Amino acid sequence: MKIPNFRVSAKNIVYTALLSASLIIIGCGDQTADNAKQAEIHQKTAASYIQQGQYRAAIIEARNVIKYSPDSVQGHLLLASIYNKLGNSFGTINILEPLLTDNAKDISLPLATAYAAVGKYQSAINTLKNIDQQSTAAQLIQARIEAGLKNTKEAEQIYTDLLAKDAGNAAITIELIKLQLQSGEQQKAISTLNTLLQQRPNNPQALFLKAQAAYFSNDLNSAEDYLTQALQNLRETDLMEPLKGKVLSQLAQTLTELGRTSESLIYTKLLAEANPEAHKARQQFNEALGLYQSGEVEKAEELLIKIYQDYPSNNISGMLLGMINLQQGDIEEAGELLEDNIDAETSSSQVISSTALTQLRLNKPEKAVALLEKALLSRPEDASIQAVYGLALLNIDNTDTRAALALQKALAIDPSRHKLHTILASHFLALGKNQQAYAQYNTALGKVPADRTVRDSYLRALLQNGEQEKALQLVNSFIQQSPEDPSVYLQATGVHLANKDQAAAEKSLNKTLSLAPNNVPALLGLGRLQLINQQWSKSTESFRKAVAENPSAAGYKGLITAQQAQKQGDKIISELTAEATTTPDNAILHTVLAEYFARENQADMALKYADSAIATKPVSNYASNTAITIYRSLSKRLLASGDIDRARKRLAAALELAPSNNALLGDLIDLELQSKNYSEATNIADQIELAEQGELAGKYFKGKIFVAQQQWPEAISNLKAAWEISPTDRVGSLYYRTLKKAGDQEQASKLLDSWINALPQSSTPLTFKALELHQKDSHKAAADYYNQAISLNPSDAMALNNLAWLYFETDNPAALETARKATTLAPGNPAILDTYGWIEVNKGDKAKGLAALKKAAELAPGNQEISDHYQSAKSL
Repeated sequence: MKIPNFRVSAKNIVYTALLSASLIIIGCGDQTADNAKQAEIHQKTAASYIQQGQYRAAIIEARNVIKYSPDSVQGHLLLASIYNKLGNSFGTINILEPLLTDNAKDISLPLATAYAAVGKYQSAINTLKNIDQQSTAAQLIQARIEAGLKNTKEAEQIYTDLLAKDAGNAAITIELIKLQLQSGEQQKAISTLNTLLQQRPNNPQALFLKAQAAYFSNDLNSAEDYLTQALQNLRETDLMEPLKGKVLSQLAQTLTELGRTSESLIYTKLLAEANPEAHKARQQFNEALGLYQSGEVEKAEELLIKIYQDYPSNNISGMLLGMINLQQGDIEEAGELLEDNIDAETSSSQVISSTALTQLRLNKPEKAVALLEKALLSRPEDASIQAVYGLALLNIDNTDTRAALALQKALAIDPSRHKLHTILASHFLALGKNQQAYAQYNTALGKVPADRTVRDSYLRALLQNGEQEKALQLVNSFIQQSPEDPSVYLQATGVHLANKDQAAAEKSLNKTLSLAPNNVPALLGLGRLQLINQQWSKSTESFRKAVAENPSAAGYKGLITAQQAQKQGDKIISELTAEATTTPDNAILHTVLAEYFARENQADMALKYADSAIATKPVSNYASNTAITIYRSLSKRLLASGDIDRARKRLAAALELAPSNNALLGDLIDLELQSKNYSEATNIADQIELAEQGELAGKYFKGKIFVAQQQWPEAISNLKAAWEISPTDRVGSLYYRTLKKAGDQEQASKLLDSWINALPQSSTPLTFKALELHQKDSHKAAADYYNQAISLNPSDAMALNNLAWLYFETDNPAALETARKATTLAPGNPAILDTYGWIEVNKGDKAKGLAALKKAAELAPGNQEISDHYQSAKSL
């Protein structure tokens, strides 16, 4: 079939487009109107269902209102009102909180009601500010807030004022009765309650309160009667209202105490059937709590993990699980669980303080401060929270005066917290206010005269401030107060050693041992003193006693040193290796041996003992750090020799001990770069960058990877980003060299200037600046920059080396001595040896110069310049 060829004019096209647009507009308008009508229908239907007690259907209708009118607040308010009626205050908060900013006037009252119901009093106070606070509804919430904050008089006054305006208001009267019961005014509450019941004999809330009063007076029969009446006067609803739940629960308890357990079970079953999921969760949580309290922590943890998986919104189980993880030393997991499940307004002080301290241990002081500041809004008189707040602020800045105020407030609330005085003292010391610091120590000692921690801290402060005489007087006062306490003589030893009085120190150590013959710190201290005095046999004896009493790294190392001094090093190592064989669980000894063999360049033996040290669980920091050092060193050697597979294996062992260690991850990236495995190196850098606070390292390593591939724009982009995050010498060095290699001398010079400004105490950019000037033959300016670098860092061997060469070029007689200093600092650096050797050959001792050049040529066999210098020197 032939398709007709239609020709459409421009006019027709325009007309058609306009017609289509108008149809769309009309269609949209119709749809909007229809949606609004549907929303109104569902809202009216929901209201009808609420009146009938059909909450399930009402919730569905409320959600339909939101569906058809998502931009209107009405549906959300309707759903929130249902949740409030059902006691689901957290549900209300979740619905209304996100809408507060744009709809404060409409939603503040129900939201504040929900906040007050769950104890979030500060949030409720803040929310009430958005509406007329003199309205009856707002005044009722304000009274609940005051009651919750234990401001009983203020709450009672609000209720009294409201009843003066509306004497017959049963809801306000009931709130007043609750307050009177809460504050222990039993007779007053009963009197008010009886008056209300005369007026409203069928009020279920009043009947429930009357039952509670009877129950606490041990009149169980009357309690049962009132509860039964209350139950009869409660309406039937498809979802249980909070008051009915309370009545059933109290009735079950009362009947149980009356010995009528079979009847009690009927009401318990009703409660369970009303909310089976919550009932099951509560049963499981109570079981977990019982296990935890009886000491069966592992079983409690297993059950809590299941509860938390099944009911992820169960904050209480999450909190307890976090506390268990904290108790077991899993700080990271504890930190996550506590952070996710605590509420700064409603959680206990202990949980808030534990969470904040955990965040401090995880190096997240800002998070700790934010949590504590929020908690203090609702409980400013909490000594524990004030104390941890002060500690958190000091963790960020030891001179923060807010910390002192918080700690002083904590002490004013609870003077028994004597340790806060030592924390305050450290703050004043950081500010240079020594006398105020000493006053804090004296106050602490006034409260706990024999506290060793306070004494140690006070003495340390005096010695650090050069006040040896005061420290001596103080420690003598300790001895007078506690002449039979071995610890005071150990403290005296420290003071005597600070005064370089070895005889007095030895006397104090011997006095300690006369009071406590097996005191390990005294034995170790005496052993070290005997080493200094070259009393090798006595030192050996002291260290042996210390190790026998308590194996320690200091004891074993002292023993090895003492024996080596007597030319018996091999003998003691044989003895200790034999002991290690018979005591495979002595991780300290195995670690000491690993260190010893690493120092002696016996890689196989070092590896053997490092492996055996970390095989003992739990792995100590000492064993872990030693093993990492050995594995890393061995990996570098293997990599240098081209044995990439074995190098990777050793590095993997180190990373197993410290998977987030950026230095190790950097080594792994270097390894992959040497293998030209750029994609794997990039994957590692991506992982580093995604880690918390890992952006700087991630950008730096990515820059390094692109440098290896000579992809200069990408390298520069990443290094620039790293530099902008945090200017450091490490980033600056690579960034500068990369700009130079990319041929961007102008940007390289600008970087040097900004580097010098950003890190004025760093010698590195000054050395680079000097080198630039040196290469331009600006000798005087270059020498000035080299000297500035050396004055900042006398150990800067490269600056000394370059300055020596500049002096050599300009016939400055200081050339040879400057080169010698450089070789002293870096005797294994071939470039530095080359400079020194060449200057020595030309300006000093030819034999010494040849020796240095020979060594340089051996260390860098592929360096043509060094080889030429050596050959030329031999022919001179």
